[in-house]
Amino acid sequence: MSPSTHQLITGLWLHLSGILAALLLAMLLMGCFASLFREDHDRA
Repeated sequence: MSPSTHQLITGLWLHLSGILAALLLAMLLMGCFASLFREDHDRA
């Protein structure tokens, strides 16, 4: 395997892991906001 191919695969992995981490963070934030909104509606 040539160095360029190795770099490409490494970059791809970093990109994919970054996207996955962003998705997980977004899901966590959405869950927090959803629970907050539910609590607000319950109080009202």
